[in-house]
Amino acid sequence: MCIDDMTKPRELTIEWRGLSLAALEWGHRDDPKVMALHGWMDNAASFVPLASRLSGLHIIAPDFVGHGLSDHRPALCGAHFIDWVADVLGMAKTVGWSSTNGRGGSRDRATPGPARRFWPSLRSCRGGTGPIGKSVGSRMPSILG
Repeated sequence: MCIDDMTKPRELTIEWRGLSLAALEWGHRDDPKVMALHGWMDNAASFVPLASRLSGLHIIAPDFVGHGLSDHRPALCGAHFIDWVADVLGMAKTVGWSSTNGRGGSRDRATPGPARRFWPSLRSCRGGTGPIGKSVGSRMPSILG
């Protein structure tokens, strides 16, 4: 793997439910997968410092609907927590992932946990500031404590 694979994110667009969702992507598609989920009032760019220090992982950090460069839902649509769960599951399916590790910010308890009910192969455990897959935990830089 070239060092640039992890230090420079690739821009990705995920089409889901008629919306264009922006995302940043690092690593190779064959590596263990991590869906990096940003917190409230944030976007995918919050994972740039972390992802650039990791190697051997395929990381996708999407901008949730209505955040960053992603489309907003239509005006009369709400933004309920179950929609975030459906968005995570839909984004993973759209990019062809059958299993992944969840890594979250301030939404970490609201999204990956319930998503596991519908997608049992989603692995998540507490680590750093949010959930992180067990297979990834040993690769987390010491800056997370």
